[in-house]
Amino acid sequence: MRNVAVLSHIADIDGVGAASLVRIRYKIPLSNVFFTGHDYGEVVSAEAGLRRLYRRGILLFVTDLTPGDETAPIYEKIVGSVNRNGGKVIFLDHHPWSDKLIRRIAKKCLVAVFGENRQMCATELVKKYTGLDTKFVREFAHIVHHADFYIQLAEKRHSKLVDDYAMHLAGVNMSKSYAKRIGGLRHVVAVISSGRFEDKAISEGAERFRKLNRDRIAKMLESVYRVSNRIGIGFTKQVDSTEACMAIIHKERLPMSVVVNLDHMKGSIRSTGPNITPLANAFGGGGHPHASGFSIDARTYGFFKTQTGREKFIKDVQKNADRAKLL
Repeated sequence: MRNVAVLSHIADIDGVGAASLVRIRYKIPLSNVFFTGHDYGEVVSAEAGLRRLYRRGILLFVTDLTPGDETAPIYEKIVGSVNRNGGKVIFLDHHPWSDKLIRRIAKKCLVAVFGENRQMCATELVKKYTGLDTKFVREFAHIVHHADFYIQLAEKRHSKLVDDYAMHLAGVNMSKSYAKRIGGLRHVVAVISSGRFEDKAISEGAERFRKLNRDRIAKMLESVYRVSNRIGIGFTKQVDSTEACMAIIHKERLPMSVVVNLDHMKGSIRSTGPNITPLANAFGGGGHPHASGFSIDARTYGFFKTQTGREKFIKDVQKNADRAKLL
């Protein structure tokens, strides 16, 4: 059987879940499982890891990832290198793509699924494409669907699993070492692909981060900045982005929020109504209408070391939100 590898989203259980199902279906080694975020540097690092597989004529799955203007050339390089060496690329995403990305990347893949999809997350797309249909896979896909689309789960056990995965993955991604982050994510893939939902290392990691997350969010809420009584902005270190954004929305009674991760210089946006994708796009990011994110050029804001840097960022949020007709 041809060599198979997967490149998936580094940030959440959908990306990790999609990679896990690829591993279940094709029984690939963990060394063939790669992750990246939307940062240019992360995509470059992932591409460097994939190079050793190009000459083997690999079947490469790319899941839960949307190329941006800055990272599109790297994805083009990945797809082109795989194709030139007799391999194929299957791109399974559920986020909107521009016509430019379709022409530059999607048309060069064996299969490319993309576009705003509230019916299936990336894990479910992999499940459908691969034909996996065991009891475990069905239950796992059900859990991931609810987690990715922020839908309340009926079973308390499932809700606890979702929270544990979210807390543990956020803790893993606290590391500034790309290699350590990948190692932690591969462990989660190993657990899931072995047919288990729970693992001692995952539950213990979740508990450690849960307390840290709670304390950091509480401190962040002491100094929330408001933009036109529509958007709340908070600055903090690594936290669970959804929980932090929703904490601002609920406390300030606003429809939108932005949380700046000062550890990795990333912005997370959440909304209870308006489509915030254009705001993420304005900062070079993307995502869903109600959950998006972007990377921050820290130099532009003096690495947020002074109040001046924060005020400049807030003004940019206001300017971009106004252009996106969100204010």
